[in-house]
Parts: sequence; structure tokens; C-alpha cells
Amino acid sequence: MVICRFVLLFWFLHVPLLVAQDADFLTEIKELAFTRSQAAEDVFYLADVFGPRFMDSPGYVKAGDWAVERLKSYGLANVAKEYFVTPGMGWGFSGVSLEMILPSYSRMGAFPLARSIGTDGVVSGEPVLAAITTEQEYQQFVARYQGKLKGKIVLMDPIQPIQARSWEGTHTLNESEVLETTWPPSPPWHPRMTDAQYQEMEKLQAKTAEFLATQSVGVEIRSGIGDEDFPADAGVIRGTYSAEMGKTSPPAVVVEAEQYNRLVRLVSHRIPVELRVSTSTSFYDAARSFNVVAEIPGTDRRGEFVMVGAHLDSWQGGTGAVDNAAGCAIVMEAMRILRSIHAPLSRSIRVVLWDGEEQNEAGAKAYVKAHFGDAKTGSRLPEFDNISVYFNVDSGSGKIRGFVAQKNTRAQSVLESWMRPLRDLGVIGISAKQDGGSDHIAFEKLGIPTVPSKQDPLDYDTVAHHTNMDVADRVQPDDMKQAVAVMAWMLFRASNAPEMMPRVAKP
Repeated sequence: MVICRFVLLFWFLHVPLLVAQDADFLTEIKELAFTRSQAAEDVFYLADVFGPRFMDSPGYVKAGDWAVERLKSYGLANVAKEYFVTPGMGWGFSGVSLEMILPSYSRMGAFPLARSIGTDGVVSGEPVLAAITTEQEYQQFVARYQGKLKGKIVLMDPIQPIQARSWEGTHTLNESEVLETTWPPSPPWHPRMTDAQYQEMEKLQAKTAEFLATQSVGVEIRSGIGDEDFPADAGVIRGTYSAEMGKTSPPAVVVEAEQYNRLVRLVSHRIPVELRVSTSTSFYDAARSFNVVAEIPGTDRRGEFVMVGAHLDSWQGGTGAVDNAAGCAIVMEAMRILRSIHAPLSRSIRVVLWDGEEQNEAGAKAYVKAHFGDAKTGSRLPEFDNISVYFNVDSGSGKIRGFVAQKNTRAQSVLESWMRPLRDLGVIGISAKQDGGSDHIAFEKLGIPTVPSKQDPLDYDTVAHHTNMDVADRVQPDDMKQAVAVMAWMLFRASNAPEMMPRVAKP
């Protein structure tokens, strides 16, 4: 009994000391995050210097090399490019031009559709309007143009309605929006049609693409359209690629919706139109695919580890500043700060900058399979038992208002306890629901606890997401400072937690 009383007295005397030490480290984290931030500089290099960073493109490779040297300069350990094999999804472009010569000259804002081949020099002539939306229109188009499209310019889409709307500014999250995260989103990505209608549309598009691929078309021109969730704004080109894009499809460019609509109106009124188009693109093999990895070794439990990641790749329209150079800068800066203050870390912390998130999370899937196991076969590798939790940052440069527990109620309680000292930074809470569409899904499918961040969207969805407007001007440096402080603290707590993050039932 005397021994037990002594142990209890010792524990109670030391708990305030440990809490005070944690508070001191939180103060240091905030100091470095808010007054000595390097996050904006990271975004500058990743976006302005190396962007766009389509998977395995020259821009991606240069950004990866830079990130390796940057992380080494922080004193992180085991910094490396970890290569993996992909089915040759690497692609990039080095030139694009779209000009209207008649009825009056106009140079149009455009970029090649991702993973499209380049034109063989300049393609010029009068465009043909396809704009196929029904099976009947498809049959009529085939009957009229079979064997007559060699070298032609084809306008692929119907005219796009662009609704006038007032500028609404940027959006910040309230408590309900943080805590009520749901995935898949509601309404769905295609709010103007039912699932059956959407599937029929996809089948029709695939059929049209297959026909055009047999006709030696010179180049396809598509509208950089939005939809009811992501409307087309002035000057915004929202264009990634269609499933049928590849080396066997015709060259394709996507153009501002307003300029595309002008072309459709002219052609529909039988006004003579002459266009001049050229693109230069390249495909890269799987040997270039890599994730960038680094870590801060732990102390007494260094064999266990916490992970944090953000994707390094981007789409081709802008420079990938918001999606996701900002996320990379946040996680890199969090690691720099934890290393700089020499925070005592029980578990190791491992950071990964992912390749191929925009290509169906290729890099994260390859990493999970190589390090943790295979969800399809049920196999597990030794590191599976050593990872506590994976944090993911892929929502732009806004403040972190909370995290999503991915329906892991026990993890939610733990996260809420870690988050309490961050209330003064505007952190709201932990959602018990589900969030998807990024690299954490590969971890979650294997039963590893995952925690995506919940950030203020600002103008992420309305302007920057997957558009030519995803540039450094859309990034909010002051908001990133808050996100860095929040992320560094959560990693600190995860590393030093008495127990690993609770898991849901293994699949």
C-alpha cells in the first residue's frame, strides 16, 4: 500500500509538469509557424518554378528533386525518392496555341487535355461541330462524316450556358460544415442528371471517342466547362481528361467556355471560321514514378510511427499551387518546425509527398501495397502493425478547422482531446463522418486509421480546383501558417500518445 501511494503521488506530481512541457512546445510551434514561416517560399518553388507537375512530367521530377534537398536541409532522416511501377501514366506538354484567323483574329486561352497526344505541326482549317448528346445525333454525325474527318478540327461540346452571378468571395467553414462532412458528396458530382443518365452519357462519349479515333481527326477542341457545383467563371478553364484519352486518341485541347461558345455560335450561323491549332506533348514511362519520403526518428518507440502526407503532383492547367503545393508546404513546414524545436518524439514521424494522386492515387496505393499489405488478398506486411495513424492534407491553403475521423468513433475521442488546446486558432472540431477522394483512401482500405484535414475552402471549389486559375495568387499564406501550427501539434501529440490510434475492425 505504501508503494502504491508513492506511485500515485509521483504520477500526480508529474502530470502537471508534462502538461506544462507540452504547452511550452505548443508555444514554440506557434512561434515558428506564425513568425518564421517558410511555407509561402515552398509554394513559390513548387508552383511558380516547377509547376505544373503532372504525374512524372519534367516539372514533377524537378519538384521532387527540390523537395528531397529541402527536406535534407531540415535535418530529416532517410530522405529519398521511393520509386514504384505504374502503367505509364506520365505525361506533360511543352507548347500550345489556338488562334482564330477568320472571321476576325483572336488568340484563345487553352491548354492540351491531359494525356492527349500532340498535333503533327499546325492543324488549320474550318471546324466541324459534333456536339453529340443523344444516340440519334451520334448516328446522324457518323452518317454525315464517315471518312471525311481526316485532319479536321472537331468541336466536341454543345454551347455551354454561363450564368451571370455576383462575386461571392471566399468561403470559410462553420461548425456544421466541419462536423457534417460526408462522402460521397451530396448532391452528387453530376447534379443535373440521374446516375442512369450519367452512365448513358459516358457510354455515348466513349462511343463518339472510338469513332473519332478511327477517322484520323486533326484535333479535338473541348469547352472548359463547369457544372452546377463548379460553374464556369470568366476566364476559368476547368479541364482534366476523359477516360478515353491516350496515345490512340486524336490530339485535344480545352478552351475557355466563353471563347468556345463563340466558335459554336459562328459555326451554327454558317459564318466561315478558320482556326489554327498546335500542341506539343510527351508521354513518360513508369521509371519516373516516385514518392518523396523522409522522417524524424522517434526515441523509445521509434519502431512505431505516425505518417503525414500531401500530393506533389498536379493537373496541367495552372501551376498546382492550391492543389496541392499548399498541402505539401503545410506538411513540410510542420516537419521542419518539429525538427527545429527538438521536440521529444516517442514514435517516429514519416512524411510522404505523393505522386499520382490525380491519377487515381497511384503513388499512395503503391506505397501502401509495398509497406503495409494488400487489401485485395488480405496479406499484411510487418509495418502494418507499427503505423499508428495517417494524416492527409489535400484541401488547399485554408485554415484547418478540424479533422475527419472516418467513422472511427474511438479515434474521434482521441483527436478531440489532442485538439482542445487549438481552439484559440479557430479549430472547431472532429467530424465522425467520412471524407474521400484523396491519398488516405489507400490506407483506410487496409484498416489503418486515417485522418484527412478539414480546411476552409476559400475559392478552392469555385475557382481554383483543377483549373488554369490554380496559381500562387490563390494561396493564402497567413491561413497556411495556422494550418502548419495545427498540423505540427497533432503530429506531436500522435507521436507521444500513450497508445497507438485505435483501429476499426480490419477488413
